[in-house]
This record gives sequence, C-alpha cells and structure tokens, in this order.
Amino acid sequence: MKRAQYILSRAPAGYGHYLDFGVFAQRVRRRPGNLSVAWRARLSSTWLVVNENPDELAWNGMDPRLRLITVPNLEGLIAVRWHTEVQPPITGYTDAHIVDASGSDTVATMMLIIPQAVGRDLDDLDIVQRDGAEWTRFGSYMHQRLASVPVPPRGATKVVTIGPEGYAEWRAVASDVTPVQVTITTTGAWHLYDAAFTTVANGKGNAVTSLPAGNGLGYLTLFGDAGQTITVAVK
Repeated sequence: MKRAQYILSRAPAGYGHYLDFGVFAQRVRRRPGNLSVAWRARLSSTWLVVNENPDELAWNGMDPRLRLITVPNLEGLIAVRWHTEVQPPITGYTDAHIVDASGSDTVATMMLIIPQAVGRDLDDLDIVQRDGAEWTRFGSYMHQRLASVPVPPRGATKVVTIGPEGYAEWRAVASDVTPVQVTITTTGAWHLYDAAFTTVANGKGNAVTSLPAGNGLGYLTLFGDAGQTITVAVK
C-alpha cells in the first residue's frame, strides 16, 4: 500500500512571529481502466438540488446545479462541481470534489484522506433510481436531472404538489422576446433563475414576477411541506 503524499503550505501566523503549516492538497493517481460507458453518458447531464433549505444564506447567489467532468490524465476519476457560486462554465478544478468512479457504475467514492480543515465535507456520489429516472445523491443532497423538469405551456395555470418527501419542485419557463410574467400562489418559498442560473427573483408567499426577455429556459424552484399545493401561471 502506497503512503499518502501531500502538499503543505507554510506561512507566518499569529503576529508573524512563528510559522504555521497546513495541508493544501493530496496527490492522487489514475485508476485502472477508463470510465465506464454508464459514467461517460452522465458527463453531459446536469442535476438540480431538491432538498436545500431555502432559508440558508448560501442559497441566494449559489448555483443549484450538480455537474460532472473528467479529470485530464487521471482516468477513472470524476470531478463533481456542486453548489458553487454562479460563474462561467467549468474551466478548472479548484472548486470541485474528486471522486473515484472506477469500481462501480452507480457509486463514485471519495478516496482522499486529508487531515485538517481541507479534509472536511468529502462525500461519495451515488446514482439513485427514482421512478425509472436517474437522480444523484452527493452527501445528503438529492438532485434530479435538469432534462426532466416540466415546462408549463404559456397561458396555462398549473397546480404543483410537493411530494411526500418534501423535496422542492422545479419548473422551467420558456423565455421570449419580451418579459414573461410568472404568477405564484403559495405560502412557501420560491426562487426564479434565468437560463444561466443567475437569480432573477426570490421570495416567500404569493408573488407576481417575470423572466427577462431572452433565449432559452428560466427555472423556477418551489419549496413547501409534503402534500402542499402551489399554483403557477405563466403568461
């Protein structure tokens, strides 16, 4: 068994009168073989978190998407981009978690063993089957596939029911050359994003808001108690 190797950072601490060190990174090596067909098929998909608390301060300004990318020269490993600040598409790995997908088609395990603060919050990634669809669980957070989000037709009023587990419900809103009005009737919280998942509006209770003019889909997440009904009208 090979010993773990780390990069340490040493810098002045306190009033600058002594040097302190911290673990900065762990060396990882490629796994035998390449990613399976099942994992490679998931690399093009995006999932949306359904059990985040809407009252968490981090929810405002945070990206609700979970995305997977490969790691160059580290076959068998996957980088999980999760709940980070909204920014352009992935170009680096400093805000991603690296997991080992070489041993299973449905579980990618956390293989890092890092002492001190950098070793916190290291989770496995599980693929979960729900009603014939693949969801992801990363730590305690569940995510549904973005492609499965319903798109209410323009001019229609839809009743949305929160399921028995109390997971948030997502709906997509098609944008137009003019702003699209969205009317929400609820006692719970809600959050509206544009196509880039930048916050457009958010709040709690009944509201009339709008998706700015543009192209693509906006996304509305609706929070509530299990069994609660919410009315959404798009026009």
